[in-house]
Amino acid sequence: MKKNGIILFVVSLFFTSCVTQQRVLTMLTPESPQYFVRPVQFVSGEYKTLLDCTLQVKNAEIQSDVIINYSVSPKKDLQLKTSLPVVVFSTPEGAFKTSSISLMYIDINSGVARYTSTMSPEQFTTIIKNVDTLAIYVEQDTRKGKSVVSKKLNDSLKMLTRVIY
Repeated sequence: MKKNGIILFVVSLFFTSCVTQQRVLTMLTPESPQYFVRPVQFVSGEYKTLLDCTLQVKNAEIQSDVIINYSVSPKKDLQLKTSLPVVVFSTPEGAFKTSSISLMYIDINSGVARYTSTMSPEQFTTIIKNVDTLAIYVEQDTRKGKSVVSKKLNDSLKMLTRVIY
């Protein structure tokens, strides 16, 4: 009977760990800890976007530009090669756009485009300090997606804040 109880406990622990994934992963590097915020999906107007970010933190300060990667699945036939979509984080303190955007690839079958970009440590710090009022959208040329609040993104950034501060 005791053996069955132990087996049941181990099996339930395994299933629980499979269901609950950490939203923020920590990787130790020689310089400082590096944090990875797992991909979060949101829909902003014509754009379905999957966003993740990576940052290095030392002594509760972001050390270098934050890397923000995102995949965009347009609902319409948009030119994702010639005009790069920009992710915009909107807070009461201002709107902060990703910069240094580069196209990584376009999946020919699905039409999904993957981009990498950066954001300054100061801007990203402002974003995570205003996470309770954060909205996000994608813009491209003159098109601006609908500003949305992503609960998953906000929760992930709150968790990041707890980890680094």
